[in-house]
Order: sequence, then C-alpha cells, then structure tokens
Amino acid sequence: MKHSKLSIIGALAIAATSLVAPAAQATAWPANFAEFSNCANTASIFCIQDFKVDAVVNSTTNWTAAPDGVQVHAYFVGRGESDGTVTATLPGFTFSIENNGLQELAPALPTGSKVHVKVNLGPWNPRADFSNSTSKVLSWDSEKINGNWIFTVDLLTSTYSFATECWPWSDPWSDSTTHESGDYCTNPRHRHDYDSYAQISVGSDPTNPNFPDTSPSAGVWVAGNATGGSSPSLNVDTKTFEMEYAGPPTKIDGSPNFIFAQAFIPDHTLSELYGIDPASVLANGSFSVTRKDGNTTSSVVAQITHVNANIPGILISIPEIVTYVAAPAPLRVRGLNHIRTVAVDASNKSKTTPKIKIRIKKFKAAKPGVAKITGQRINGKYALLTVHVDQFTTGVETKCTKGKKVKTSSDYMGGYGLATIKLTKGTWKCKVRAIRADSGKKLYSAWSPSVAVKK
Repeated sequence: MKHSKLSIIGALAIAATSLVAPAAQATAWPANFAEFSNCANTASIFCIQDFKVDAVVNSTTNWTAAPDGVQVHAYFVGRGESDGTVTATLPGFTFSIENNGLQELAPALPTGSKVHVKVNLGPWNPRADFSNSTSKVLSWDSEKINGNWIFTVDLLTSTYSFATECWPWSDPWSDSTTHESGDYCTNPRHRHDYDSYAQISVGSDPTNPNFPDTSPSAGVWVAGNATGGSSPSLNVDTKTFEMEYAGPPTKIDGSPNFIFAQAFIPDHTLSELYGIDPASVLANGSFSVTRKDGNTTSSVVAQITHVNANIPGILISIPEIVTYVAAPAPLRVRGLNHIRTVAVDASNKSKTTPKIKIRIKKFKAAKPGVAKITGQRINGKYALLTVHVDQFTTGVETKCTKGKKVKTSSDYMGGYGLATIKLTKGTWKCKVRAIRADSGKKLYSAWSPSVAVKK
C-alpha cells in the first residue's frame, strides 16, 4: 500500500491529512505528489537542500554523492486538491530513496548504507504528532531558519518485506479465481522482499486546532521495517506507549523475517502528556519494554538513550523482533561467525499481532546525602543550627537529647540550610538527618554525628 509505489503509510495509519493553515501571506503550495527539485538558491522553498550517502557499511561515516540513478523523491500528499491551488489545508509529507525509479536500493546502496537528506519545507512545520520511518534512524531534527522549516534526517537503509493481507487488523482471505487463501500473515498476498529500502512519512492531526506547536505529542516518531503496524497509542493514565507489529514469519526465500523498532518520545511529551519531569528520568531505570503475544507477556531487550537536539527526548531502540511463526519449531540462523537459535512464539498460535509496550515508570529518587551540623547559636528559647546538605535535600529533621529528655523538630530547607529547635537550659547532644520529598513520600538520610549544644 504505497502512495503510488508500495508504501506502508496506509498500513501504519498515518496517511497525511489536513493541517490548519498559518495566517500568513498566500503560499504557492505544490500539488499532490509534485516532486521537490533541488534547491537552486537560499531563497528556494519546497526543495531538497542536501542529499548524500555512504554506501560503505561500517562504523565510520564518509559522505559522498549518491551513485548514478539513486535519487530522493520528496512530495506532499493529502492536500485535498490536485491542481496546486492554495486552500485552507496543508499537506502531509513523505520521501523515498529510489534507484533508477525502483525502491530496491541494492546493490547501489546495500542494506546498512547511510543516507543524509535535508529538505526545505517552507512554512510547513514537520514537528508532527506522528511520523514514521521504514529505515533505522540515526538522527532526526528540524528547525526554523529565516521563516522556513528545515527537516534533516540521517538513515540506515534496511530490509523490508512488503505484503498485503498482513496488517494487525487483517481478516482471513480467499480468492475464488486462484483458489488461494490465507489467515493473517501465514500466506500474505502480493509479496516483495527488499534488500535495501528507505522511506519516511510525516503525519498530522487535523483534529488539533493548535497543531503542532502546542501539541504535547508533537515530535513523536517511530521507525520499523514491519510489513504493517498501528500508529502508537499513548495512554496518559497507564503511562504507556504501545505499538502493534505484523509481518510474515519468513521472507520469500524461507529465511527468517526479523524486524526492528525505534520510538522517540520528546522531553515535552514526557512532561506535558505524562506529567514527568524529563530532568528526573533515568533512562534505563524509568522505562520497561515488553512484548505481548496473546496472553503471554515477555521482556524485550531495548537500548534506551537520551538525545539532545532541537527536540530533545528519549530514544528507545529494539534491535530485533520475531513476528508470528506458524510452525512451532525453533529457527536456526547462521551469522558471520556463529549460529544462533531463535525460539518460536508458540504462544502466538492464535495469530495475534505482537504488541510492543513501553511503560514509563516514575524515576525512583535517591536518598539525600548525610547532613552535617557546621555551626550553632542561641536565639532566646531556640538553638539555631547551621546545616550542610546536598542538592536533593528538601528538609531536615533535628533530634536533641539531654539524659532522658528528647526534643525533635523538622524544618523545610528552602535553600537556607538552617535548622531550629526549642531547648531548655543545659547541654544537649544534637544530630540531624536530611529529608527528600518525592511523590508524596519522604526519603531520609542517615543521622549525622552528634554535636554538643549548650544553652
């Protein structure tokens, strides 16, 4: 289901739709599918500013011009108009990399090749509510320069198995002419396996009148080479980010069909949508990633990092997912230097789609450091204790003893580092401990050494 060329845009439910037009001067928008040309000068808009590749698959990057015949095809879709006239709606955007008019990039760009694309989108803001890439994303950024939005992305070309009748919502099918039939992805139709592939689609949310600048989910993107999948579901109450994936268990040649997945959750989404302070998120301790097949839930190995860019956020990468496998037997996969066995999802005989759920857990605060009494003075009935605390301390508890008498007090630090306690005459032994308030709970440090306080 490509936009004129085998795309998973429709399968991923992100067919670009309408946006609210900015109240600026009329812009001559390109028509649907009208391809962007190369930018002729700095004043050009709706054009490709930069396109380069690195076809050597290794850990280093050496950008060069694309091989002959390899081009980037970029265009708007979903305008609602085909003649290019100005309307009250703005389009979605997509681009694909093609080799002599085909989306199979190998051998010119073997799988794992790096691709760099920079596009001038004019006044159209690419920070959409949901975007998708069918290739692994190395970097994804956007910024407004001289009134025009510049969208820049670096990709790794990836394998991709196209098929129809293989979406998370697919029903069993049959063809009375060919007498073929299939159930979910056990026998998908119209198949084609790409060895090297790259495409991106930027979606939109026409129901949001303030789209996209005030949208809490603006800037979210996912990437994956599954045959089909659902757009991510963001649940505020359960603080989860859930996606469904579908794909044939094997490629046409019988080799296993492994898929990858990435999800980028901006800091402002964590803050506005989930109510979590991004500064308090410790990536590997604050996220759990699970896979659910039917009634079976298992943990998923994921790489979780924080990305600092024009839109900072959390990047979650799942390097390998096994889709539904019909035969309950392990698959033996030969690598360059080893053979590994991949367990079959026997629990998935019901042909349910794998669901990847990212749960955002509240960062568990560390205890405050031990406080220390560094000074003292008497003011009437009170002893004033100067206390040294760390940056996590929100308060201090003081305990003073004289024989069997015990006095306690609690003070909110507020950055002053001063504890007060009411004492009677005599010599007291006083100690303090730091308090850190977190989510309605209090965390305490150990008690400090006692000091003598004479009143």
